[in-house]
Amino acid sequence: MPSRDSKTLTFRISGAPLERLGREAAELRISRSERARQILLAALGDALQREILGSTRETLTAVHGLREDVARTLVSVIDTLQTDPGTGVKRHSTEQVREMVGRYLRRP
Repeated sequence: MPSRDSKTLTFRISGAPLERLGREAAELRISRSERARQILLAALGDALQREILGSTRETLTAVHGLREDVARTLVSVIDTLQTDPGTGVKRHSTEQVREMVGRYLRRP
């Protein structure tokens, strides 16, 4: 059922695109107009999906950047706090702290 704000579109095509449209419509046993409508809606849907995918990639990149910032901050804080202020001796090397932080941040 079409939405209330639907509009009729008209356009002309010729040559190979028209022949292809006719073949596809015949194979699907639908009108050329209906096949053109399907193709147009699919193309618009693909464009929307690409836009959403691009936004998702940007978001994931930002989240990964934040995760790296959190990891660096945690390593710095833990490395500082684990050092005995009197002797300057560390319980774990900085590399061990990095490994622990990385291991815990990868947990689901």
